[in-house]
This record gives sequence, C-alpha cells and structure tokens, in this order.
Amino acid sequence: MTAVRAVAAAVAVALAGCGGPGEPAAPAPASCDAPALVGSQEQLEALAGCARLPSLAVRSVVALDLRALAALARVDGDVVIGPTIAADSISLPALREVGGALRLVSNGAATGAFFPALERAGAIELAANGSLATWSAPALVEVTGELRVVGNVALEVIAAPALVEVGAIVIERNPRLGFVEAPALAAVPLAPVAPPPSPALLD
Repeated sequence: MTAVRAVAAAVAVALAGCGGPGEPAAPAPASCDAPALVGSQEQLEALAGCARLPSLAVRSVVALDLRALAALARVDGDVVIGPTIAADSISLPALREVGGALRLVSNGAATGAFFPALERAGAIELAANGSLATWSAPALVEVTGELRVVGNVALEVIAAPALVEVGAIVIERNPRLGFVEAPALAAVPLAPVAPPPSPALLD
C-alpha cells in the first residue's frame, strides 16, 4: 500500500506540473544568456521574462504575437525578423538598443513595423518585405552603421522624427515611398505624388 501511495503522489506531482489533465504544460523558460532562434509562439513565450538577449532571430510560417517579448529592452547583437509569411504586424515595444543590426527581411504579410522605444542601433535593414507600408521608430536618434531600405514594394512611410545620425544611407527600389520623417534622411528622393485632378475633368 505504501508503494501504491508513493506512485500516486508522484503522478499527482507530474500532473500538477503539466497544468492538470488535458491542459498543455507551460513552456519551460529559455535562457536569456543564449542566442534566441524563434520559430513558434511557444518559443516566444519561453523568452517572455528576458529583458536582454545576446541576439534574436525570428523565422516562421505561422502567425506569431511578438507581444510575448514585451520585456525585451536590449539585444547585444543582431535582431533578425524574417522570413515570415503570416505575421501581420511587427512590434517590439520595449526595445531600446540593438548593438548589432536590426533586420526586417522577407516578411510577406506584415503591413507595419513599430519600435516605439528604440533609441540606437548598429545598423538597420528593411529589405524585400512584400506588404510593409509603415516603419516607425519615433525615439530613434542614432544608427552608427548603415540604414538600408531596399526593395519594399508597398513601403509608403518611414517615421523616425528624432533620427539625426546615420553612418551611411541606402534607400532604393521602394516605389511607393512618399513620406520620410527623419532629419538625417532629408535628401532621400521620394515617390512622386500624383497631382489633384483638374477641376475641368471633374465636371
């Protein structure tokens, strides 16, 4: 009888750790000291408590909710988001500093990318994002390396009103880019804006 009770107790402990019968186990916390490679929502949730990471790469064919990384304030190396095909928005609301490059590459469905707290990055690249219309980083003041924005066919807005220092700028093949709010990018040519129709044509 003692042995049976011991087995029953062990099973009860195991079930408690799994959240009870029929409930999925909570994801085990990932190490915040190791480079993070994310391909699922479960892997994102495992990083939920990390305020700092050595590097972050997000690649997925399923929809991901990056709000799980709401605590992430600094990445020492690169942040690479893409390829993704189902994420409709990209946002890291607490991220203040990226020591390496922030790269958004080949995100097929995302229409907006928002980094409201980002102040500094070693480099920034936006490339081949098929649906991206808006990129916003209102607190960004410095990009020490290259700011590269290439081949984003839907991109209309770059909003970085505090950006005054950029090491180098490459902005090309963004046919719909019509609004750039950034002092450091004042010389960037914009897509032509169609003139209003002639009143005569409206009669």
